Amino acid sequence: MNFTIIANATLCDERGIYMLNIEPSRQPGARLITPYFQMDPTLTSWYQRRCLKLRYMVLGDNVVDKIIIWQQDMANRIIWKGRTISDGHWQTIQIYIKFLPKITSRFFIEIQTSNATGFFALARISIENYCGYKK
Repeated sequence: MNFTIIANATLCDERGIYMLNIEPSRQPGARLITPYFQMDPTLTSWYQRRCLKLRYMVLGDNVVDKIIIWQQDMANRIIWKGRTISDGHWQTIQIYIKFLPKITSRFFIEIQTSNATGFFALARISIENYCGYKK
């Protein structure tokens, strides 16, 4: 299965989404790899704490078994793992992460699917200074 970017359309008021069409006959999962992110190289602290934020939506019952998010810099490590909410509404995941100075990081968003039919969508993948629901 491959993610498809939908740049010029909206899904429940979100634009620029990555969509995954899930069917039982396909592979039991997919992975989206983000571009590399680098923090401010002039800061002198040993690491920089930031927040990875993303939104997801699942359409269909029991379509996605779990989401696993990996951070890759000098090593690969799981930074979040959980089951999805399949209610047809956007859900937000916020994870405090650490960036090493002068080291770029990228993220692997792994979707493990069940033997069902439906859709999974990702939107607003970003690195922000703080986690929280401030507007």
